[in-house]
Amino acid sequence: MYSNENNLSVYPNPLFVDGVKIILQQLQKSICRICNKYGTEGTGFFCEIPIGNEKRLPVFITNNHIIDEKILNDEKEISIKINFGNNLISKTIKLKDRFKYTDKCNDITIIEMKKEKNDFYEYLEIDDDIFEDKNYIGYFGNSIYMLHYPNKLKDDKPAVSLGVIKNGINEKSNFIHYCCEGYGSSGSPILNLSNNKIIVY
Repeated sequence: MYSNENNLSVYPNPLFVDGVKIILQQLQKSICRICNKYGTEGTGFFCEIPIGNEKRLPVFITNNHIIDEKILNDEKEISIKINFGNNLISKTIKLKDRFKYTDKCNDITIIEMKKEKNDFYEYLEIDDDIFEDKNYIGYFGNSIYMLHYPNKLKDDKPAVSLGVIKNGINEKSNFIHYCCEGYGSSGSPILNLSNNKIIVY
């Protein structure tokens, strides 16, 4: 759980324009826009999660309020849009015969991906140190960024919002982040700027 206390910056942050372009060039095939048939829009991302003995499971992750149990049970596939260079490509994620998990309380949905030889997607890594620091104490003050598809940007373009983790927690969340988000940002990952690895999903 995490909370966005204030929108302190616009995206992309003008102080980091060059860095933002580099991040998007490297990671644009790791995130996508989701537009489900019920009109809900959000962001999803591809990553590999540890499943023991150093094995990694390739998955697609978003929020439960974007892709919920009804969609997982009733639909055969999920429609997404993903940016590749300056081209926006429509793709689908099949749901049949895949591990699927969704949790309304923690607002998360996970779908197993099937890696293929000519796989289009790129998979983010999780910062393994987060499993040893579940209260994020060692992350307070760290520079972070969010990869997302905010609706304020036209033409379904991805964005990077830069920010920090606030040195403090409250009863509703593990930490508070200062990172600009908006409608369409739901389901996006937050990454550690120092190593480009996910610390929140």
